[in-house]
Amino acid sequence: MTIQNYHQSTSYIRIVVIIIVVITASILTAKYFLEKPISVEEASTPLNPLENPVQNEVQDLESFTFNKGNLLLLIFPQAEYEVTAKVVSKKRYHYGWGSKIVPYDFALVWGKLTEPEMKKFIKYSQMRRFYFYKYAQNCPLKQDYIREHSANNHLIPANKNILNVFKKIKKGDIIQLWGYLVNIEGTYKGKDVNWRTSTSRRDTGNGACELMYVEKVRLKNQIYR
Repeated sequence: MTIQNYHQSTSYIRIVVIIIVVITASILTAKYFLEKPISVEEASTPLNPLENPVQNEVQDLESFTFNKGNLLLLIFPQAEYEVTAKVVSKKRYHYGWGSKIVPYDFALVWGKLTEPEMKKFIKYSQMRRFYFYKYAQNCPLKQDYIREHSANNHLIPANKNILNVFKKIKKGDIIQLWGYLVNIEGTYKGKDVNWRTSTSRRDTGNGACELMYVEKVRLKNQIYR
């Protein structure tokens, strides 16, 4: 290879690299703005995760549909639900019909479990739509208290903006959610599917998770719909 051909090849490679970098940067920038949630309101009062979730039974709430590809569902609201809590674990699901409507599970705690020193005594994890906790023998809180002030929440975003907020929320964040506890019935690829919410903070095991349709989220001082 002559010196001239070598310089031409080097220049060509540099141009290709620059083009790739520019295209990649453009894609990442576009993705950032497309997925950036838009707040509708700014809150002035501090979030208070010490209070228990608020659940109001409402009669005759109308069902509504969710359709995505081969997934055809009816969503039946069971109760209005509002919770202010600390995120102690977050898991994204990509497979199965459930991931199409419930892409995220958040393990949430409230009350004394939100105190910073509790990290020394209790560890949380999530797997296969369940959440788990392990507490040290010297934990100042009893197991009953931990069970009744924590929950795994299967979260249904009401729209793309809410989904984008879910993506932004991190472990350790204090958040507030408004929406409904719901049951689901429908079909996926012609087969019947269903999902039921818990309506109690005292149950455990299979069926004890809250299945929540989320219409509004507060993260820090921003409120999203």
